[in-house]
Amino acid sequence: MSYKGVPAVEKNHAQGNKYHFAECTTLEEMRASGKYEHRYSANNNPDGHFEIFDNKGNNAKNIALMPCQNCLKHINYQGFADATSNEKRRILDHFSVIDLLSTYSTWFKNMPGIRPKTAGYTADWQDISLAFRRKKKFTCECCGVNLNDQRHLLHAHHINSDKRNNYEHNLKALCIDCHRKEHLHDHMLITCQVPIDHILSF
Repeated sequence: MSYKGVPAVEKNHAQGNKYHFAECTTLEEMRASGKYEHRYSANNNPDGHFEIFDNKGNNAKNIALMPCQNCLKHINYQGFADATSNEKRRILDHFSVIDLLSTYSTWFKNMPGIRPKTAGYTADWQDISLAFRRKKKFTCECCGVNLNDQRHLLHAHHINSDKRNNYEHNLKALCIDCHRKEHLHDHMLITCQVPIDHILSF
């Protein structure tokens, strides 16, 4: 799945999600936060190209993605862990999954469950989100800012990243600023005019 959006990744594959081949710190964090099963799916394609999709219904096949740099550090691929910035750039530019598999073995503590491509928001998500935010009085549960006058800037966040798990214990009301600070949510930007008192209250 692409959190930057399929059109953006088609133009620049570096904007896409990274793929993993080792038990790196990123996967450890995902397991600890309960997001591993819903964030990842297994793939045995050795050429580094994948089928991607986003929550807007876009999808594309045979898209080149970049490897996870934490995975490269974990196995110290071609000395990546101690390489300079320029050396790391060179290693990334010439990285090949086939070359990797000729020298290293992939290993994971456990494989993620099968996740369907339709694992986006449910059809009734807009109604659920509005009802939940209304229950929270349009107030961010993290920073406490009240966005009753700018309701579109308060989001209902899925804690475990499973967008089909709309049970209240899996939801959290977050202003867009707090939401974008969640792991892998830094693509969110405030693109509209907001009164300065709301900005300062973040």
